[in-house]
Amino acid sequence: MPRTPVCPFRKRAVVSILAFIFTLIILAGAAPAQTRNRITQRIADTETVVVSMPNPRIRTAFDQGRVEGSLNISRAAIVFKLAPVQQADLDKLLAEQQDAGSANYRRWLTPAGYAARFGMSDGDLGQVTSWLKSQGLIVDGFSRARTRVFFSGSAAQVESVFHTELHRYLVNGQISLANATEISVPQAISGMVLGVGGLDTFRPQPRARLARPNFTSHQSGNHFIAPGDFATIYNVPAALDGTGQKIVIVGQTDINFSDIDA
Repeated sequence: MPRTPVCPFRKRAVVSILAFIFTLIILAGAAPAQTRNRITQRIADTETVVVSMPNPRIRTAFDQGRVEGSLNISRAAIVFKLAPVQQADLDKLLAEQQDAGSANYRRWLTPAGYAARFGMSDGDLGQVTSWLKSQGLIVDGFSRARTRVFFSGSAAQVESVFHTELHRYLVNGQISLANATEISVPQAISGMVLGVGGLDTFRPQPRARLARPNFTSHQSGNHFIAPGDFATIYNVPAALDGTGQKIVIVGQTDINFSDIDA
């Protein structure tokens, strides 16, 4: 009995549908699990827990006294830790991104992709936002990684919410702001909080001292290399203008962009 010929259009349609289903399966397996809510209690209903101590530098500083309650604290932030499962996932991803044999080798995440995979859930951000607003603070938004919630308010409000005191300190002729006592948050979020930023304005201090110039001298026997010497010794091409080279910038530094351009 002769077979009924299959319509080419119908055959292509079936193949397309199967390919589409197969693609969905792959994407479902590759997509990161949706971030789960971690806050299981109503924030305001829990006792407070200490999450950070005062800056050690205030011990050697000259206390100028408590700040006025009306002082505006702008864009401070509660900084949240990654959940243990997120941290393990991030450690694994970072290792794979540097492993040439991995399918994730150099497959970098976008900020949005990082936030979706390692940031806080919508539910948790909503709870923190509601709690801060209920305390009279203004919520200014979230970091792109969804690990910080920015807020503003008066010093009196901030002190009340985080059970601390804000003082001014004089160090090396410079006035800085810092919390004089521990910072506490409700127990419902205490295990998630890494710290509260923006309440301590002490600037990081460099460990290295200013370099002292050294000179080649036949008297001392010291020999030092200037940029021109380096170029001569190592045959650096005169036309080398930095194209394709990379510059590493250490965090928390005051960058002079004219130096980078040069």
